[in-house]
Amino acid sequence: MAYVAVETGDEMFLCLHGEHTFSYLYRKMNPTLSERGWVVIISRGG
Repeated sequence: MAYVAVETGDEMFLCLHGEHTFSYLYRKMNPTLSERGWVVIISRGG
């Protein structure tokens, strides 16, 4: 399992995925979401 956590703001976004294509999509969304609040992205390996 791998994760990325960006801690800023009052809101929290929890992004979960198991498919490899979602990992790429969340990587692109992270900068936009982190402007508004905390972002936690969890990647389930496999």
